[in-house]
Amino acid sequence: PEIAARLLSADGLGLETGADAALLIRMQNHTDSKAMRVWWTTDVAPEWTADRSRAFAVNPFETGDTLYRVPLGDVGRIRRLRLDFSSEAAAVTGTCRIDYICLVK
Repeated sequence: PEIAARLLSADGLGLETGADAALLIRMQNHTDSKAMRVWWTTDVAPEWTADRSRAFAVNPFETGDTLYRVPLGDVGRIRRLRLDFSSEAAAVTGTCRIDYICLVK
């Protein structure tokens, strides 16, 4: 079976969200992907489901860092995060250099 390229956080993050919560992702995308998807789980909903995900546009073949802002809103207490390097789980070739991922409220 084909496995999509992704980054998975540790379990038990315990990140509280609010109405204006968003993920900030500073990275360089050295793939042809034009969109990626971030997923999350919570203590009450530990499964990866499409309703707990957000797709966001990215620049393909970047030569410098870009700061991406992914609005989440109040999605509950985040237990785990996953970043898929393609929004549709398509195969991608290349690398992504991630400087940081953080939650802002």
